[in-house]
Amino acid sequence: GGLSRERVVRAGIKVADAEGLRALSMRRVAAEFGVSSMALYRHVANKDELVLLMADAAFAGVRLPEPAPTGWRERMEAGARLQWALYQRHPWLPQYLSISRPQPMPRAMALIEWTMARVEGVDPLTLIHMAVTLLNHVRATAAGFEDDLEAEQETGMDQGQWMAAMEPAFESILRSGAYPMYAGVDGAPGDAVTLDTIFEFGLARLLDGVGMLIERGK
Repeated sequence: GGLSRERVVRAGIKVADAEGLRALSMRRVAAEFGVSSMALYRHVANKDELVLLMADAAFAGVRLPEPAPTGWRERMEAGARLQWALYQRHPWLPQYLSISRPQPMPRAMALIEWTMARVEGVDPLTLIHMAVTLLNHVRATAAGFEDDLEAEQETGMDQGQWMAAMEPAFESILRSGAYPMYAGVDGAPGDAVTLDTIFEFGLARLLDGVGMLIERGK
């Protein structure tokens, strides 16, 4: 039915979602259409532009809740959870995003603006530091999604199977008595500490800290 930029971007997202960003190439995306990679260059300049378009399209899929939360904490929490759900749908996306070299993505920027829209009583520089710190907590934690996808492809074991295989080695280490912090956790540490628990714990502590800054500014 003919190629278009939109179709190429959708195909790139499909490949990256299933196989990870490392597997993405112009040739791999072209294979989805049964054409040569040269056919794609009529619609995207190169792989870098393709991935940027894919990321912006992924953020376009975020649906903001209506009515929006009115309190600053509820709004920031909602924005963080929207990002978390987005990264679960697209495990490659957090690995692509950069804090030190941010990409020009208006739709991602709009989500961050929405997330911070109810914070008052802090100066603009503090506000953007709050925003980037929250973004980085969600992004850095969610980077584990693609790590796990790639590890499963390499080992043939999902996260549960891998932890079960490692359990005897961990038990041997803990029996030495040299690691009381780990031994004090009920069950295997890998079961008690997951990407979800790290996200939830870190989000709550970050919002606690933001609350202290806001109160200090009053």
